[in-house]
Formats: sequence, C-alpha cells, structure tokens
Amino acid sequence: MSGTVSTRFSSLFTEQLGPSREEIKFGVMAVLIFIAGTCLYCLSYQVWVAAITPNLTRTAALSFREWGVWLPLTPLAFRMFRNLDARAPWHQQTLAGVALAFIAALAPTAIDQLTGTRPVISSLALFWPRFVAMALVIYLLWRVLLRRAPRASIEPPATAARAQPSRPETLLVSKGADQCLIRLSDVQHASAAGNYIELWAGNQRFLVRSTMGKLEELLPPSDYVRIHRSHLVRVDQIARIRTHRSSNGTVHLRSGHTLPLSKGCRAELLGHNQELAAGMDSSR
Repeated sequence: MSGTVSTRFSSLFTEQLGPSREEIKFGVMAVLIFIAGTCLYCLSYQVWVAAITPNLTRTAALSFREWGVWLPLTPLAFRMFRNLDARAPWHQQTLAGVALAFIAALAPTAIDQLTGTRPVISSLALFWPRFVAMALVIYLLWRVLLRRAPRASIEPPATAARAQPSRPETLLVSKGADQCLIRLSDVQHASAAGNYIELWAGNQRFLVRSTMGKLEELLPPSDYVRIHRSHLVRVDQIARIRTHRSSNGTVHLRSGHTLPLSKGCRAELLGHNQELAAGMDSSR
C-alpha cells in the first residue's frame, strides 16, 4: 500500500514535466514575500520586545535556512495541486500535502544535522507541523488565485469517442471451387442470391456468403447506393436510369447489366448524385 501511494505521489512531479511560468513566478514571489514578512516580524521583535540591536543579516539567513526550501517547492506544489484537482479525491490531495510537507522538512533537518543544532526527531517535530500549515496555505493560494474554472468535460460523446473501424480493402470470395481476394473498390454491383451475395467485379461473377446489409457496411457510402432491397451498385457504373409509370424503374449499367429500381430507393439514388437526374430517360 505504501509503495503504491509513494509511486502515485512521485508521478505527480514527473508527469507533464514542470509548472507553468505563471506558477513559477507566483510561487517564488509568494515565498519571498513570506520570508520578507518573517524577517520584518523578527526584526520588530528584536527592537520592541527583546530590546536588542536588530541583526538583519543573521535574521535573513535564519529565515532562508528555515523557509528557503519552499522557493523551488511552491511552484512544484502548484503543479501537483493542478494535477490532483483533475483526477484525485480530497483524501489523496490531503495525503499529497502532508507528504510534501515532510519532504520540505527534510531540508532544514539536514542543515540541523550538519550544524549539530538539534537531533533528527526534534528537527522533524519542529518543522513538519509548520510545513503542513505552509502546504495548506500554498493550497489555498493556488485554489483562490491560480485555479482555473472547472473545464467542461473533454470526453467526446460516446458515438464520437469510438474510433471508426477502418474499412477492409479486400474481400474473400468464391469463384467456382476456388477462393480468391478481390478489391472492394472493384465491385461494380451486388445482388442478393439466397444465403449468398452475387458480386460483379471486373465483369466477373463471384459469390460470398453474407447479407446485403453487411456488405453495405463494408463499402464506402459515397461510392455505392442501394437501388433495391436485393441490389446495390457503384454510382459511377450507372449508365442510365429508366422510370416507369409506377415510379419503379430499371438501372442500366455500363457493363450491360440491367437491374430493377424500387420506388423507395429511387429518391435516395437521385439524391445521392444529382447529376444522374439530368441523364434520366423517362418512359411515362
């Protein structure tokens, strides 16, 4: 469990590397203002309470020793909170803030060890609670001043999110006792024949076990059109359309084949390619 939490927390600093310029600028300025405020407080205490000569250099050095680690950490904290805001529940955000404070407390603790100021436990007991409060202040600053308004969901609609399946370029068909591959773009027209479909490609006849609906899904709708419940043709293979008094008709193909045109498909055919209307030969 602890390994998983550690991995998630560390990934917040490595995913989408680095804070934005605004986060760096605002983070550094906020820490510098905070350090300046602590210096001013300490100098005022020396003058008005302790009644000693204020020592600006020593006061600034102590302030930077204790709080200087937040200069690089604050922009990173802003970036971390931005990542968490989009995907993590509140308890993970709290855990991340406490962990951040612990990491920050390691810096002054290490300095204490190098200078022999106090034991490790004492240093952590001193700095960690302060830095938890600091992390809370940083979070509030980010939430009030830097957090963007919640974005509208970027998830596309379910129908758009699904990648459109790529259409196959070839189809396995039967020719007599043999099987072969033909290019779907070579199909001139297709007709239902029981449990099979009769395909004409390159003026040759092939059979495939399928339905007209399934075949229609494989063919680009811009090139093929249904002219009857049992017939489908390639638009550029149509030579002439002849209509009858009943509004049914026949479609004459360049290959010499003649296919029936149903009343329900006639409007769709003409709407599919308006140029066909100019070449209609009506025999009312």
